[in-house]
Amino acid sequence: MRPRATGPEQSMPSRSGPLPLVEEALQNVLEMAKEMVGARQGGIMFYDPDSSMLSLQYPAFDVHREMVAEYKVSTNGVGAAVKAFRTREPFISNNCFGDPNVIQKYAEMYRVEKLLTVPLECGSEIIGVWHLSNKKEGDWEESDINFFSIMARRLSGLIEQTRQWQIQERRHQVWLSLMQKMAGTGDVQSVAEVLAHVLNLPVAVFDRWGLCRTRVNMPGGLTLPTEEKLKNLVRPEAVSGLVRISPAAEKGLACPAWVMPLGIARRALGHLVVMVPEDRTVDEIMLNQAALVLAVALNNEDRLAEVIERMNSDFLDRLVGGMVGRDEALIRAGRLGLDLRRGWVTVLAVPDTAPGADREMQNVWHRLQAARDVLRRELENWLPQCWVGVLGDCTMVVWVEQLPQAPVRLVPAELPWLVQQVLGRYVGGTTFSVGVGEKYCCEPGHFAEAYREAKQAIEIGRKLNGRGQVTYSSGLGANFILYEAGRSSAWRSFSERLVHRLEEYDRKHGSQLLETLEAYLETGGNVAATARLLHAHVNTVRYRLARVEEITGRSLKSTKNRFEFQLILQIRKLRG
Repeated sequence: MRPRATGPEQSMPSRSGPLPLVEEALQNVLEMAKEMVGARQGGIMFYDPDSSMLSLQYPAFDVHREMVAEYKVSTNGVGAAVKAFRTREPFISNNCFGDPNVIQKYAEMYRVEKLLTVPLECGSEIIGVWHLSNKKEGDWEESDINFFSIMARRLSGLIEQTRQWQIQERRHQVWLSLMQKMAGTGDVQSVAEVLAHVLNLPVAVFDRWGLCRTRVNMPGGLTLPTEEKLKNLVRPEAVSGLVRISPAAEKGLACPAWVMPLGIARRALGHLVVMVPEDRTVDEIMLNQAALVLAVALNNEDRLAEVIERMNSDFLDRLVGGMVGRDEALIRAGRLGLDLRRGWVTVLAVPDTAPGADREMQNVWHRLQAARDVLRRELENWLPQCWVGVLGDCTMVVWVEQLPQAPVRLVPAELPWLVQQVLGRYVGGTTFSVGVGEKYCCEPGHFAEAYREAKQAIEIGRKLNGRGQVTYSSGLGANFILYEAGRSSAWRSFSERLVHRLEEYDRKHGSQLLETLEAYLETGGNVAATARLLHAHVNTVRYRLARVEEITGRSLKSTKNRFEFQLILQIRKLRG
Protein backbone atom coordinates (compact mmCIF):
# COMPACT_ATOMS: atom_id res chain seq x y z
CA MET A 1 0.00 0.00 0.00
CA ARG A 2 1.34 3.41 -0.91
CA PRO A 3 1.33 6.22 1.69
CA ARG A 4 -1.42 8.75 1.21
CA ALA A 5 -0.54 12.35 0.48
CA THR A 6 -1.51 13.69 3.89
CA GLY A 7 1.00 13.40 6.73
CA PRO A 8 2.31 16.61 8.24
CA GLU A 9 0.23 18.75 5.88
CA GLN A 10 -2.81 17.88 8.01
CA SER A 11 -1.41 19.99 10.79
CA MET A 12 -0.02 22.73 8.60
CA PRO A 13 -2.68 25.40 9.30
CA SER A 14 -1.84 25.34 13.02
CA ARG A 15 1.90 25.32 12.40
CA SER A 16 2.47 28.08 9.94
CA GLY A 17 -0.86 29.87 9.95
CA PRO A 18 -3.25 29.94 6.97
CA LEU A 19 -2.04 31.51 3.78
CA PRO A 20 -3.75 34.75 2.67
CA LEU A 21 -6.01 32.86 0.28
CA VAL A 22 -7.22 30.60 3.08
CA GLU A 23 -7.76 33.54 5.45
CA GLU A 24 -9.88 35.28 2.82
CA ALA A 25 -11.96 32.14 2.24
CA LEU A 26 -12.55 31.62 5.97
CA GLN A 27 -13.50 35.26 6.45
CA ASN A 28 -16.06 35.13 3.63
CA VAL A 29 -17.64 31.93 4.98
CA LEU A 30 -17.78 33.28 8.55
CA GLU A 31 -19.39 36.55 7.46
CA MET A 32 -21.99 34.76 5.37
CA ALA A 33 -22.78 32.30 8.17
CA LYS A 34 -23.13 35.06 10.80
CA GLU A 35 -25.58 36.95 8.60
CA MET A 36 -27.71 33.90 7.74
CA VAL A 37 -28.10 32.55 11.29
CA GLY A 38 -27.86 35.88 13.10
CA ALA A 39 -24.63 35.31 15.03
CA ARG A 40 -22.36 38.08 16.26
CA GLN A 41 -19.07 36.10 16.26
CA GLY A 42 -17.59 32.95 14.85
CA GLY A 43 -14.41 30.95 14.47
CA ILE A 44 -12.96 27.77 12.98
CA MET A 45 -10.54 25.37 14.69
CA PHE A 46 -8.38 22.89 12.77
CA TYR A 47 -7.19 19.58 14.18
CA ASP A 48 -3.43 18.91 14.33
CA PRO A 49 -2.88 15.09 14.54
CA ASP A 50 0.79 15.54 15.50
CA SER A 51 0.02 17.42 18.71
CA SER A 52 -3.61 16.22 19.18
CA MET A 53 -4.60 19.89 19.50
CA LEU A 54 -7.47 21.95 18.13
CA SER A 55 -6.07 25.34 17.02
CA LEU A 56 -8.15 28.42 16.34
CA GLN A 57 -7.58 30.02 12.93
CA TYR A 58 -7.52 33.70 12.03
CA PRO A 59 -9.88 35.55 11.53
CA ALA A 60 -12.08 34.54 14.50
CA PHE A 61 -14.26 36.12 17.19
CA ASP A 62 -13.44 39.66 16.00
CA VAL A 63 -10.12 39.72 17.89
CA HIS A 64 -6.54 40.35 16.77
CA ARG A 65 -4.27 37.65 15.41
CA GLU A 66 -2.16 37.27 18.57
CA MET A 67 -5.16 36.36 20.72
CA VAL A 68 -6.37 33.87 18.13
CA ALA A 69 -2.95 32.20 18.11
CA GLU A 70 -3.26 31.54 21.87
CA TYR A 71 -6.46 29.54 21.50
CA LYS A 72 -5.36 25.89 21.47
CA VAL A 73 -7.02 23.02 23.32
CA SER A 74 -6.05 19.39 23.59
CA THR A 75 -8.51 16.84 22.22
CA ASN A 76 -7.82 14.85 25.38
CA GLY A 77 -9.11 17.72 27.51
CA VAL A 78 -12.49 19.36 28.03
CA GLY A 79 -14.54 22.10 26.43
CA ALA A 80 -17.22 22.62 23.81
CA ALA A 81 -14.81 22.16 20.89
CA VAL A 82 -13.48 18.90 22.33
CA LYS A 83 -16.96 17.59 23.04
CA ALA A 84 -18.14 18.25 19.46
CA PHE A 85 -14.92 16.88 18.00
CA ARG A 86 -14.95 13.63 20.01
CA THR A 87 -18.70 12.88 19.81
CA ARG A 88 -19.07 14.12 16.20
CA GLU A 89 -22.31 15.74 17.38
CA PRO A 90 -23.22 19.45 17.48
CA PHE A 91 -23.03 21.18 20.86
CA ILE A 92 -25.30 24.00 22.13
CA SER A 93 -25.02 26.14 25.22
CA ASN A 94 -27.27 29.17 25.66
CA ASN A 95 -25.69 30.07 28.98
CA CYS A 96 -21.93 29.60 28.65
CA PHE A 97 -20.95 31.35 31.89
CA GLY A 98 -21.04 28.61 34.47
CA ASP A 99 -21.55 25.78 31.93
CA PRO A 100 -19.06 22.96 32.87
CA ASN A 101 -18.82 21.97 29.19
CA VAL A 102 -17.43 25.38 28.27
CA ILE A 103 -13.91 26.49 29.20
CA GLN A 104 -14.64 29.60 31.25
CA LYS A 105 -11.28 31.19 30.50
CA TYR A 106 -12.06 31.34 26.80
CA ALA A 107 -15.71 32.27 27.31
CA GLU A 108 -14.55 35.34 29.20
CA MET A 109 -11.69 36.07 26.76
CA TYR A 110 -13.99 36.15 23.71
CA ARG A 111 -17.16 37.28 25.60
CA VAL A 112 -19.06 34.17 24.51
CA GLU A 113 -22.54 33.92 26.10
CA LYS A 114 -24.32 31.60 23.67
CA LEU A 115 -22.40 29.00 21.69
CA LEU A 116 -23.17 26.63 18.81
CA THR A 117 -20.38 24.23 17.77
CA VAL A 118 -20.55 21.66 14.95
CA PRO A 119 -17.86 19.21 13.80
CA LEU A 120 -16.24 19.66 10.41
CA GLU A 121 -16.29 16.30 8.63
CA CYS A 122 -14.64 15.51 5.33
CA GLY A 123 -15.63 11.98 4.41
CA SER A 124 -14.90 9.89 7.49
CA GLU A 125 -12.26 12.30 8.78
CA ILE A 126 -12.82 14.99 11.42
CA ILE A 127 -10.71 17.97 10.41
CA GLY A 128 -11.89 20.43 13.07
CA VAL A 129 -14.89 22.26 14.52
CA TRP A 130 -16.87 25.41 13.68
CA HIS A 131 -18.11 27.86 16.33
CA LEU A 132 -20.86 30.49 16.08
CA SER A 133 -21.52 32.54 19.21
CA ASN A 134 -23.91 35.12 20.69
CA LYS A 135 -27.03 34.77 18.56
CA LYS A 136 -28.58 38.20 18.05
CA GLU A 137 -32.19 37.13 18.63
CA GLY A 138 -33.23 34.34 20.98
CA ASP A 139 -31.39 31.13 21.76
CA TRP A 140 -29.82 28.52 19.57
CA GLU A 141 -32.40 25.95 18.45
CA GLU A 142 -32.63 22.64 16.58
CA SER A 143 -33.34 24.45 13.29
CA ASP A 144 -30.05 26.35 13.68
CA ILE A 145 -28.20 23.06 14.15
CA ASN A 146 -29.68 21.59 10.96
CA PHE A 147 -28.91 24.65 8.88
CA PHE A 148 -25.45 25.10 10.36
CA SER A 149 -24.58 21.40 9.84
CA ILE A 150 -25.38 21.69 6.11
CA MET A 151 -23.12 24.72 5.86
CA ALA A 152 -20.39 22.83 7.79
CA ARG A 153 -20.35 20.08 5.18
CA ARG A 154 -19.93 22.71 2.46
CA LEU A 155 -17.17 24.40 4.48
CA SER A 156 -15.36 21.08 4.96
CA GLY A 157 -15.18 20.65 1.20
CA LEU A 158 -13.78 24.16 0.82
CA ILE A 159 -11.19 23.50 3.53
CA GLU A 160 -10.15 20.24 1.86
CA GLN A 161 -9.61 22.04 -1.43
CA THR A 162 -7.50 24.76 0.21
CA ARG A 163 -5.58 22.08 2.09
CA GLN A 164 -4.67 20.34 -1.17
CA TRP A 165 -3.53 23.67 -2.53
CA GLN A 166 -1.41 24.15 0.58
CA ILE A 167 0.11 20.68 0.10
CA GLN A 168 1.17 21.56 -3.41
CA GLU A 169 2.60 24.86 -2.19
CA ARG A 170 4.48 23.09 0.59
CA ARG A 171 5.93 20.61 -1.93
CA HIS A 172 7.08 23.44 -4.11
CA GLN A 173 8.72 25.26 -1.19
CA VAL A 174 10.45 22.08 0.00
CA TRP A 175 11.69 21.29 -3.47
CA LEU A 176 12.94 24.86 -3.90
CA SER A 177 14.71 24.75 -0.53
CA LEU A 178 16.35 21.43 -1.29
CA MET A 179 17.44 22.60 -4.71
CA GLN A 180 19.01 25.69 -3.14
CA LYS A 181 20.87 23.47 -0.70
CA MET A 182 22.09 21.29 -3.52
CA ALA A 183 23.13 24.20 -5.73
CA GLY A 184 24.96 25.94 -2.86
CA THR A 185 27.01 24.32 -0.16
CA GLY A 186 24.37 21.76 0.80
CA ASP A 187 25.59 18.34 1.90
CA VAL A 188 23.86 15.14 2.96
CA GLN A 189 23.47 16.37 6.54
CA SER A 190 21.89 19.71 5.58
CA VAL A 191 19.48 18.18 3.07
CA ALA A 192 18.46 15.50 5.59
CA GLU A 193 17.85 18.21 8.20
CA VAL A 194 15.56 20.12 5.84
CA LEU A 195 13.60 16.98 5.05
CA ALA A 196 13.31 15.94 8.70
CA HIS A 197 12.08 19.43 9.60
CA VAL A 198 9.43 19.41 6.90
CA LEU A 199 8.21 15.89 7.67
CA ASN A 200 8.61 16.25 11.44
CA LEU A 201 9.76 12.61 11.42
CA PRO A 202 13.05 10.81 12.13
CA VAL A 203 15.20 10.57 9.00
CA ALA A 204 18.40 8.61 8.29
CA VAL A 205 20.59 8.31 5.18
CA PHE A 206 22.58 5.15 4.40
CA ASP A 207 25.28 4.94 1.76
CA ARG A 208 25.64 2.11 -0.78
CA TRP A 209 27.82 0.17 1.65
CA GLY A 210 24.95 0.03 4.14
CA LEU A 211 26.60 2.46 6.57
CA CYS A 212 24.56 5.21 8.23
CA ARG A 213 25.87 8.57 7.00
CA THR A 214 23.56 10.82 9.02
CA ARG A 215 20.49 10.68 11.22
CA VAL A 216 18.17 13.55 12.16
CA ASN A 217 15.48 13.64 14.89
CA MET A 218 16.36 10.02 15.69
CA PRO A 219 15.58 9.29 19.38
CA GLY A 220 18.09 7.15 21.22
CA GLY A 221 15.71 4.20 21.64
CA LEU A 222 14.52 4.12 18.02
CA THR A 223 15.99 1.18 16.09
CA LEU A 224 16.84 1.52 12.40
CA PRO A 225 16.45 -1.34 9.90
CA THR A 226 19.50 -3.57 9.86
CA GLU A 227 22.18 -3.18 7.24
CA GLU A 228 21.38 -6.65 5.90
CA LYS A 229 17.70 -5.74 5.51
CA LEU A 230 18.60 -2.60 3.52
CA LYS A 231 20.99 -4.56 1.29
CA ASN A 232 18.30 -7.13 0.48
CA LEU A 233 15.53 -4.60 -0.17
CA VAL A 234 16.58 -3.45 -3.61
CA ARG A 235 18.86 -4.90 -6.28
CA PRO A 236 22.07 -2.91 -6.73
CA GLU A 237 20.90 -1.55 -10.06
CA ALA A 238 17.44 -0.53 -8.78
CA VAL A 239 17.14 3.14 -7.89
CA SER A 240 13.41 3.73 -7.42
CA GLY A 241 10.42 2.42 -5.55
CA LEU A 242 9.28 3.07 -1.97
CA VAL A 243 9.42 0.05 0.34
CA ARG A 244 7.78 -0.33 3.75
CA ILE A 245 9.35 -2.39 6.55
CA SER A 246 6.97 -3.27 9.38
CA PRO A 247 8.04 -4.04 12.96
CA ALA A 248 6.74 -7.59 12.45
CA ALA A 249 9.09 -8.07 9.49
CA GLU A 250 12.10 -6.76 11.38
CA LYS A 251 12.57 -7.74 15.00
CA GLY A 252 13.42 -4.78 17.21
CA LEU A 253 11.94 -2.14 14.90
CA ALA A 254 9.85 0.21 17.05
CA CYS A 255 7.67 1.55 14.23
CA PRO A 256 7.32 1.11 10.46
CA ALA A 257 10.11 2.41 8.24
CA TRP A 258 9.70 3.73 4.72
CA VAL A 259 12.81 3.16 2.62
CA MET A 260 13.51 5.09 -0.58
CA PRO A 261 16.52 4.03 -2.71
CA LEU A 262 18.92 6.81 -3.65
CA GLY A 263 20.43 6.62 -7.10
CA ILE A 264 21.60 8.52 -10.16
CA ALA A 265 21.43 7.17 -13.70
CA ARG A 266 20.69 3.59 -12.60
CA ARG A 267 23.60 3.74 -10.14
CA ALA A 268 22.60 2.85 -6.58
CA LEU A 269 24.12 5.20 -4.00
CA GLY A 270 22.24 4.35 -0.82
CA HIS A 271 18.88 4.56 0.95
CA LEU A 272 16.73 7.21 2.58
CA VAL A 273 14.97 5.83 5.67
CA VAL A 274 12.00 7.58 7.30
CA MET A 275 10.57 6.18 10.55
CA VAL A 276 6.78 6.65 10.46
CA PRO A 277 4.44 5.72 13.37
CA GLU A 278 1.36 3.66 12.52
CA ASP A 279 -0.94 6.68 12.84
CA ARG A 280 1.11 8.83 10.46
CA THR A 281 1.50 8.89 6.70
CA VAL A 282 4.05 10.54 4.44
CA ASP A 283 4.00 12.25 1.08
CA GLU A 284 5.56 9.96 -1.54
CA ILE A 285 6.05 12.77 -4.04
CA MET A 286 8.03 14.74 -1.47
CA LEU A 287 10.17 11.69 -0.68
CA ASN A 288 10.91 11.15 -4.35
CA GLN A 289 11.99 14.76 -4.75
CA ALA A 290 14.14 14.61 -1.62
CA ALA A 291 15.68 11.33 -2.79
CA LEU A 292 16.89 12.97 -6.02
CA VAL A 293 18.59 15.78 -4.14
CA LEU A 294 20.04 13.46 -1.50
CA ALA A 295 21.43 11.21 -4.23
CA VAL A 296 23.24 14.16 -5.83
CA ALA A 297 24.57 15.35 -2.45
CA LEU A 298 25.65 11.81 -1.54
CA ASN A 299 27.38 11.37 -4.87
CA ASN A 300 29.20 14.71 -4.58
CA GLU A 301 30.29 13.98 -1.02
CA ASP A 302 31.47 10.49 -1.95
CA ARG A 303 33.55 11.72 -4.86
CA LEU A 304 35.16 14.54 -2.89
CA ALA A 305 35.76 12.40 0.21
CA GLU A 306 37.21 9.57 -1.85
CA VAL A 307 39.67 11.87 -3.62
CA ILE A 308 40.82 13.31 -0.28
CA GLU A 309 41.04 9.92 1.41
CA ARG A 310 42.91 8.39 -1.51
CA MET A 311 45.43 11.22 -1.36
CA ASN A 312 45.84 10.75 2.39
CA SER A 313 46.21 6.99 2.02
CA ASP A 314 48.77 7.49 -0.74
CA PHE A 315 50.80 9.76 1.56
CA LEU A 316 50.65 7.22 4.40
CA ASP A 317 51.74 4.46 1.99
CA ARG A 318 54.73 6.55 0.95
CA LEU A 319 55.52 7.37 4.59
CA VAL A 320 55.58 3.73 5.74
CA GLY A 321 57.40 2.82 2.54
CA GLY A 322 60.18 5.31 3.28
CA MET A 323 59.54 7.17 0.00
CA VAL A 324 58.82 10.70 1.27
CA GLY A 325 61.27 13.36 2.40
CA ARG A 326 61.39 14.64 5.95
CA ASP A 327 60.05 18.16 5.30
CA GLU A 328 57.20 16.99 3.07
CA ALA A 329 56.29 14.26 5.57
CA LEU A 330 56.09 16.73 8.47
CA ILE A 331 53.92 19.16 6.48
CA ARG A 332 51.56 16.55 5.05
CA ALA A 333 51.21 14.74 8.38
CA GLY A 334 50.58 18.04 10.16
CA ARG A 335 47.61 18.70 7.89
CA LEU A 336 46.18 15.37 9.08
CA GLY A 337 46.69 16.31 12.72
CA LEU A 338 49.68 13.99 13.13
CA ASP A 339 52.96 15.33 14.56
CA LEU A 340 55.59 12.77 13.52
CA ARG A 341 58.13 14.12 16.06
CA ARG A 342 56.12 13.46 19.23
CA GLY A 343 57.04 9.76 19.56
CA TRP A 344 54.83 6.85 18.47
CA VAL A 345 54.59 3.06 18.32
CA THR A 346 52.73 1.25 15.56
CA VAL A 347 49.67 -1.02 15.65
CA LEU A 348 48.55 -2.60 12.34
CA ALA A 349 45.35 -4.45 11.49
CA VAL A 350 45.42 -6.43 8.22
CA PRO A 351 42.55 -8.47 6.71
CA ASP A 352 43.27 -12.20 6.68
CA THR A 353 41.47 -12.61 3.35
CA ALA A 354 42.53 -10.24 0.59
CA PRO A 355 39.62 -8.72 -1.39
CA GLY A 356 39.27 -10.25 -4.83
CA ALA A 357 37.47 -8.17 -7.44
CA ASP A 358 37.79 -4.41 -7.73
CA ARG A 359 34.23 -3.97 -6.46
CA GLU A 360 35.00 -6.02 -3.36
CA MET A 361 38.19 -4.02 -2.79
CA GLN A 362 36.20 -0.79 -3.01
CA ASN A 363 33.65 -2.20 -0.55
CA VAL A 364 36.31 -3.08 2.04
CA TRP A 365 38.09 0.25 1.57
CA HIS A 366 34.92 2.29 2.18
CA ARG A 367 34.00 0.18 5.18
CA LEU A 368 37.48 0.70 6.59
CA GLN A 369 36.95 4.47 6.32
CA ALA A 370 33.74 4.18 8.34
CA ALA A 371 35.42 1.89 10.89
CA ARG A 372 38.28 4.37 11.21
CA ASP A 373 35.89 7.22 12.02
CA VAL A 374 34.08 5.13 14.63
CA LEU A 375 37.36 3.99 16.18
CA ARG A 376 38.59 7.58 16.39
CA ARG A 377 35.44 8.61 18.27
CA GLU A 378 35.64 5.68 20.67
CA LEU A 379 39.33 6.23 21.41
CA GLU A 380 38.78 9.92 22.16
CA ASN A 381 37.10 8.95 25.44
CA TRP A 382 39.91 6.90 26.97
CA LEU A 383 43.00 7.04 24.73
CA PRO A 384 43.26 10.49 23.14
CA GLN A 385 47.02 10.16 22.54
CA CYS A 386 46.68 8.13 19.35
CA TRP A 387 46.02 8.60 15.62
CA VAL A 388 44.05 6.27 13.31
CA GLY A 389 44.46 6.01 9.54
CA VAL A 390 43.91 3.68 6.58
CA LEU A 391 46.68 2.50 4.28
CA GLY A 392 46.14 1.70 0.62
CA ASP A 393 46.21 -2.09 0.96
CA CYS A 394 43.12 -2.23 3.19
CA THR A 395 45.24 -1.95 6.31
CA MET A 396 44.29 0.07 9.37
CA VAL A 397 47.13 1.73 11.26
CA VAL A 398 46.97 3.11 14.80
CA TRP A 399 49.91 5.13 16.07
CA VAL A 400 49.97 5.35 19.86
CA GLU A 401 51.90 8.21 21.42
CA GLN A 402 54.69 7.27 23.82
CA LEU A 403 56.75 9.32 26.24
CA PRO A 404 60.42 9.46 25.16
CA GLN A 405 61.66 8.70 28.69
CA ALA A 406 59.44 5.61 29.11
CA PRO A 407 61.66 2.53 29.64
CA VAL A 408 59.17 0.21 27.91
CA ARG A 409 56.92 1.00 24.96
CA LEU A 410 53.42 0.14 26.12
CA VAL A 411 50.17 -0.17 24.16
CA PRO A 412 47.01 -0.62 26.27
CA ALA A 413 45.95 -4.26 26.14
CA GLU A 414 42.37 -3.25 25.26
CA LEU A 415 43.40 -1.37 22.11
CA PRO A 416 44.11 -4.30 19.71
CA TRP A 417 40.90 -6.04 20.73
CA LEU A 418 38.88 -2.83 20.31
CA VAL A 419 40.35 -2.45 16.81
CA GLN A 420 39.29 -6.01 15.96
CA GLN A 421 35.83 -5.44 17.43
CA VAL A 422 35.16 -2.28 15.41
CA LEU A 423 36.53 -3.84 12.20
CA GLY A 424 34.41 -6.94 12.77
CA ARG A 425 31.35 -4.70 13.06
CA TYR A 426 31.99 -2.80 9.83
CA VAL A 427 34.00 -5.15 7.63
CA GLY A 428 32.33 -8.53 7.36
CA GLY A 429 33.54 -11.64 5.58
CA THR A 430 37.06 -11.68 6.99
CA THR A 431 38.98 -11.59 10.24
CA PHE A 432 41.77 -9.15 10.99
CA SER A 433 45.18 -10.00 12.38
CA VAL A 434 46.78 -7.31 14.52
CA GLY A 435 50.50 -6.65 14.94
CA VAL A 436 51.80 -4.44 17.75
CA GLY A 437 55.25 -3.04 17.09
CA GLU A 438 57.96 -1.98 19.55
CA LYS A 439 59.95 0.44 17.38
CA TYR A 440 59.86 4.01 18.78
CA CYS A 441 59.18 6.60 16.05
CA CYS A 442 60.08 10.25 16.59
CA GLU A 443 61.23 11.13 13.05
CA PRO A 444 59.56 10.52 9.65
CA GLY A 445 62.27 8.05 8.67
CA HIS A 446 61.43 5.77 11.62
CA PHE A 447 57.91 4.93 10.43
CA ALA A 448 58.98 2.67 7.56
CA GLU A 449 61.03 0.46 9.89
CA ALA A 450 58.21 0.40 12.47
CA TYR A 451 55.70 -0.57 9.79
CA ARG A 452 57.88 -3.48 8.61
CA GLU A 453 58.28 -4.64 12.21
CA ALA A 454 54.51 -4.64 12.90
CA LYS A 455 53.74 -6.32 9.58
CA GLN A 456 56.33 -9.02 10.22
CA ALA A 457 54.76 -9.57 13.64
CA ILE A 458 51.43 -10.24 11.89
CA GLU A 459 53.02 -12.67 9.40
CA ILE A 460 54.89 -14.54 12.13
CA GLY A 461 51.79 -14.58 14.37
CA ARG A 462 49.72 -16.13 11.59
CA LYS A 463 52.31 -18.91 11.14
CA LEU A 464 52.57 -19.66 14.84
CA ASN A 465 49.03 -19.03 16.13
CA GLY A 466 46.71 -18.80 13.12
CA ARG A 467 44.65 -15.95 11.73
CA GLY A 468 42.70 -13.31 13.61
CA GLN A 469 45.20 -13.10 16.46
CA VAL A 470 47.02 -10.22 18.15
CA THR A 471 50.82 -10.55 18.02
CA TYR A 472 53.29 -8.37 19.94
CA SER A 473 56.69 -8.04 18.32
CA SER A 474 58.20 -7.79 21.80
CA GLY A 475 57.06 -11.35 22.55
CA LEU A 476 58.45 -13.02 19.43
CA GLY A 477 62.06 -13.15 20.60
CA ALA A 478 64.39 -15.09 18.28
CA ASN A 479 61.55 -15.75 15.84
CA PHE A 480 62.23 -12.32 14.31
CA ILE A 481 65.83 -13.33 13.60
CA LEU A 482 64.78 -16.69 12.21
CA TYR A 483 62.12 -15.06 10.03
CA GLU A 484 64.73 -12.78 8.48
CA ALA A 485 67.21 -15.64 8.19
CA GLY A 486 64.67 -17.50 6.09
CA ARG A 487 65.07 -14.92 3.34
CA SER A 488 68.70 -15.86 2.67
CA SER A 489 69.95 -18.25 -0.03
CA ALA A 490 72.19 -19.89 2.58
CA TRP A 491 69.14 -21.10 4.50
CA ARG A 492 67.51 -22.48 1.35
CA SER A 493 70.70 -24.41 0.51
CA PHE A 494 71.00 -25.70 4.06
CA SER A 495 67.31 -26.70 4.13
CA GLU A 496 67.57 -28.53 0.81
CA ARG A 497 70.45 -30.66 2.09
CA LEU A 498 68.54 -31.77 5.18
CA VAL A 499 64.77 -31.20 5.45
CA HIS A 500 64.05 -31.17 1.71
CA ARG A 501 65.43 -34.72 1.36
CA LEU A 502 63.09 -35.94 4.11
CA GLU A 503 60.10 -34.24 2.42
CA GLU A 504 60.89 -35.96 -0.87
CA TYR A 505 61.25 -39.34 0.82
CA ASP A 506 57.90 -38.95 2.67
CA ARG A 507 56.21 -37.93 -0.57
CA LYS A 508 57.47 -40.96 -2.49
CA HIS A 509 56.96 -43.59 0.21
CA GLY A 510 54.04 -42.22 2.21
CA SER A 511 56.15 -42.26 5.34
CA GLN A 512 56.23 -39.86 8.32
CA LEU A 513 59.93 -39.22 8.81
CA LEU A 514 59.69 -35.41 8.99
CA GLU A 515 56.74 -35.53 11.40
CA THR A 516 58.62 -38.00 13.59
CA LEU A 517 61.73 -35.80 13.60
CA GLU A 518 59.67 -32.76 14.67
CA ALA A 519 58.04 -34.68 17.51
CA TYR A 520 61.40 -36.08 18.60
CA LEU A 521 62.93 -32.60 18.81
CA GLU A 522 59.85 -31.21 20.53
CA THR A 523 60.09 -33.83 23.31
CA GLY A 524 63.76 -33.10 23.87
CA GLY A 525 65.05 -36.27 22.21
CA ASN A 526 62.89 -38.66 24.32
CA VAL A 527 61.94 -41.66 22.15
CA ALA A 528 59.22 -42.93 24.49
CA ALA A 529 57.60 -39.47 24.72
CA THR A 530 57.78 -39.19 20.92
CA ALA A 531 55.97 -42.51 20.55
CA ARG A 532 53.20 -41.37 22.88
CA LEU A 533 52.87 -38.07 21.04
CA LEU A 534 52.54 -39.82 17.66
CA HIS A 535 50.49 -42.76 18.99
CA ALA A 536 53.10 -45.10 17.54
CA HIS A 537 55.16 -48.03 18.84
CA VAL A 538 58.60 -47.23 20.28
CA ASN A 539 60.31 -49.53 17.77
CA THR A 540 58.53 -47.74 14.91
CA VAL A 541 59.86 -44.41 16.16
CA ARG A 542 63.40 -45.83 16.44
CA TYR A 543 63.21 -47.17 12.88
CA ARG A 544 62.04 -43.81 11.51
CA LEU A 545 64.77 -41.90 13.35
CA ALA A 546 67.38 -44.31 11.97
CA ARG A 547 66.09 -43.64 8.44
CA VAL A 548 66.36 -39.86 9.13
CA GLU A 549 70.02 -40.27 10.10
CA GLU A 550 70.66 -42.43 7.03
CA ILE A 551 69.03 -39.99 4.54
CA THR A 552 70.52 -36.79 5.97
CA GLY A 553 73.84 -38.17 7.06
CA ARG A 554 73.44 -36.48 10.43
CA SER A 555 73.47 -38.28 13.79
CA LEU A 556 70.62 -37.28 16.09
CA LYS A 557 72.75 -38.09 19.10
CA SER A 558 74.75 -34.93 18.39
CA THR A 559 73.46 -31.84 20.22
CA LYS A 560 74.77 -29.64 17.39
CA ASN A 561 72.84 -31.60 14.74
CA ARG A 562 69.62 -31.53 16.76
CA PHE A 563 69.96 -27.73 17.21
CA GLU A 564 70.45 -27.22 13.45
CA PHE A 565 67.41 -29.38 12.69
CA GLN A 566 65.36 -27.28 15.17
CA LEU A 567 66.47 -24.04 13.52
CA ILE A 568 65.59 -25.26 10.05
CA LEU A 569 62.17 -26.59 11.09
CA GLN A 570 61.29 -23.37 12.96
CA ILE A 571 62.32 -21.19 9.99
CA ARG A 572 60.35 -23.49 7.73
CA LYS A 573 57.28 -22.97 9.91
CA LEU A 574 57.75 -19.17 9.93
CA ARG A 575 58.32 -18.87 6.20
CA GLY A 576 55.53 -21.29 5.29
